[in-house]
Amino acid sequence: MNNKRILIKNLLTHHDENTFYEKKESLDLKTDEGKGKFLKHVCALSNSNPENNSYLIVGIENRTSEIKGFSFFDDSNVQNLVSSYLSNPPNLKYENIYFPNLPKDKVIGLLTIHPSKTLTSFKKNISNFSKGSCYYRKGSNSIPVDDKYSVEPSNIMIVADIEKYSNMSFKVLLDDVFDFYRLWSPEYHPQYLVFKDQYIICWAGYRTKYGEIPMLTEVDVRIVNEASRLFYSAVQWVDIKTTDSEFVILEYKVLGFDNNFTLYPFEETKIIFHENGNFNISTEIIFNPPKFDNDAIKVLYSKTKDFESKIVRGDKIDYAKDLDFYLGIANYFLICYFNGINEAKTDLLNSSKYLDGAAGEWQSECVEILEKFKNKYILR
Repeated sequence: MNNKRILIKNLLTHHDENTFYEKKESLDLKTDEGKGKFLKHVCALSNSNPENNSYLIVGIENRTSEIKGFSFFDDSNVQNLVSSYLSNPPNLKYENIYFPNLPKDKVIGLLTIHPSKTLTSFKKNISNFSKGSCYYRKGSNSIPVDDKYSVEPSNIMIVADIEKYSNMSFKVLLDDVFDFYRLWSPEYHPQYLVFKDQYIICWAGYRTKYGEIPMLTEVDVRIVNEASRLFYSAVQWVDIKTTDSEFVILEYKVLGFDNNFTLYPFEETKIIFHENGNFNISTEIIFNPPKFDNDAIKVLYSKTKDFESKIVRGDKIDYAKDLDFYLGIANYFLICYFNGINEAKTDLLNSSKYLDGAAGEWQSECVEILEKFKNKYILR
């Protein structure tokens, strides 16, 4: 059983970037340029390692290999991108790995690319990368496949040794549990459960209510054995349920306008632990967009566009009076789009240019709702 934090340290300590591993300070999957570069590296690492795992580590300073940290990132974003743009995509997994010295909201991203004997290539154009492009690793560089393309056979043994010496010890396991309890103060009710006498899950969250409904916020969930942070949020509303073999995280989103704000079930993450010592994680979008009266939506859209115009023109705004409306602009555009006003989607995306602070955070959350909801139906 590999501890992913030890694995990362072993990769950083014993090897510079090479044909089976690469490090990045950050990951940009919001722009086509950033997506294209990321896909290029996935393609190259996969093609250069048909017999062993390969790795991409995010949150590492390039020159010194210092562990700097990166924001919590959703595996589904990576899976959707790779399956959409690459032919013969490899099986892969993106995990958020915690380190005790990092701030609570920072992790190290670890992308594990499992071996595939079939060449991976671009199946459609994106940024500067054209359909049919195919890459492999030469040293620490990702370059187009040519007549010099070859696989480094020594990778098989090197990666096997690195993974062998990344196993979890009882001391590390216990230290991680104690560190978790020290990190979260008593009002967050840190706790743990052992599943099938083997896996330990630690979680913490601030207990509160939405109306009369008990909820958790500021939630942190970790699979201690692998040093993997399964879920982290400073804002979402969350409910957690457990059985002898399951750990279920149900995430809610708050949407609405005027006096119609409501919690909507959005995403369910389920971990099932098996008797044979394995476990599997499934994530399902269970969101059904709210529907409102057409006339009320038309009024809301007109009002939101008028308010947007004031912001863009630089008009003076009475935030003491209109702060709540300002904070909810992105939410209003999202609701309008879900209720048949198609141009509100562009308005939502463009609102990132003028919304900041708490309004900007809500805008990012609304874009995430839009993207995940869209991907739910694309992948069906």
